[in-house]
Amino acid sequence: MVSPKVVIDPTMAYTLSFYVYMGYSSSAAVMPTLVVSQSINDDPYEELMTIDVTEGNGEWTLFEIPLTGTELANHAKVCFRGNMSMMSERIWLDNISITAIDKPSSVDELATKQQITAVKGGISIEGFEGQQVRVFTVDGRQVDAFVADGNRNLSMSPGIYIVTVGKQAYKVSVR
Repeated sequence: MVSPKVVIDPTMAYTLSFYVYMGYSSSAAVMPTLVVSQSINDDPYEELMTIDVTEGNGEWTLFEIPLTGTELANHAKVCFRGNMSMMSERIWLDNISITAIDKPSSVDELATKQQITAVKGGISIEGFEGQQVRVFTVDGRQVDAFVADGNRNLSMSPGIYIVTVGKQAYKVSVR
C-alpha cells in the first residue's frame, strides 16, 4: 500500500504514526513482516522499519516513526509492504497519519505538535492555530469549517472523513 504524495514544508519535521494488529499467528516457515518505507521527492524508497507482526498479545500497537530527509523536500510518500508466505495471511493497519511538528529554533526549545487523529466518537485537532480547518465526508460534503484557535475535539458520527488544513489533507476513520 502506497500513500498519496504529502506536501512537505522544509521548516517542519514529520512523524509517521499508525497502528498494527500484533500477535498474528502463522504456521508458515517465513513469519509475516511489515516493511515501512518512505520516498522523498520521488526518490527511491528507503526502508524505515521492519515489524514482525507475530510478536505481541493480539492487540493493536502504536508505531511512531520520524521521516528522514525532509529538510530539502517538497513532498513525501510512505509505503507499507507485507512479506507473507501464504495468500491467506493478512496484516492489519489502522489510523495512518503523517504529523508535522515545528522544528525547534534552539536545542532547548520544545517542538509544537500538530496532529489530526480519530478519537472515539470524533476527531481530535491539535495545533494549527490561526489556520482554516475544513471537515468533509468522503462524498465531498462539507460538515464543519472553522479557524483553529487551539486544540479541539469534534463530535462526529462513525465514518471516514477528510480534514483539510491549508493545503494539507488528512484521512480520518471515526468509530
